[in-house]
Amino acid sequence: MTTGSHACLLHLERRRYNETMQGKRRIVSSKGRLPGRAFKGLHALVKDEALFQRGIDLIRQSLSPAMSFYHGDDMIAWGRNMGFLDEMPESPSRADVRIAWRTYIIENLARRCARLDGDLMEIGCYRGDTAARVLGAVDMTGKRYWLYDLFGHNPGDAHLKLAYHIDGLEAVVRGRFEAREDVRIVAGLVPESLIDGPSVVCFAHIDLNNAGAEVGALEWLLPRMTFGSAIVFDDYGWQGLSNQKKAIDQALADTEHRVIELPTGQGLLLL
Repeated sequence: MTTGSHACLLHLERRRYNETMQGKRRIVSSKGRLPGRAFKGLHALVKDEALFQRGIDLIRQSLSPAMSFYHGDDMIAWGRNMGFLDEMPESPSRADVRIAWRTYIIENLARRCARLDGDLMEIGCYRGDTAARVLGAVDMTGKRYWLYDLFGHNPGDAHLKLAYHIDGLEAVVRGRFEAREDVRIVAGLVPESLIDGPSVVCFAHIDLNNAGAEVGALEWLLPRMTFGSAIVFDDYGWQGLSNQKKAIDQALADTEHRVIELPTGQGLLLL
């Protein structure tokens, strides 16, 4: 190809690109678009709150006032439809606000996967906040929801110590779901505690904050996941928990499966 021909091709590509972008701008400026929305969530990894807020204010000032703007869960986004807000509770709890976008993803995947054969699982349920949201959103007819957790933290444990790792957490969670005959709660170390779990699984949410335990759970799950099912790893995309991503990727290296890293910090495995 001559230099002149190459230049002509580049010119043609630029023109096509410009025409495409002009078309997108026309769509964005159309009267039929959804109205702008704003959501202010909670962050865990901000070192300087005042400086961070100054940055947020500057970003907002640089955008159109009509443009949607989200910041929460250590993520900033603008120009999104933010449909997850339509599924927020009318009186959201702090937990609802903290992980709103993550919960939206879990709810909708669980709802879709519940149409398949098998039960649902949450391996690392903590206080049961996410489980409660899923149970309120999913048709559990003929299904069971299995909740696993150690419900505590002892010195030397590999998982993170969280605020509600206190005596009595297991009893609190059991009391929370005592009216649900479709919920099974199992306390103990993972993967050992999975031994009597479901034989077929359509959806699993793993949030153990422990690379070894998550790999153990994954290895237990893989032969039990039905076709079309999904596994969500809560911590897969978080830099501070990179050891979990590395361990999961290594466990899947010799298989056809790959985890999709989501902007929310989650990882999605479709099976």
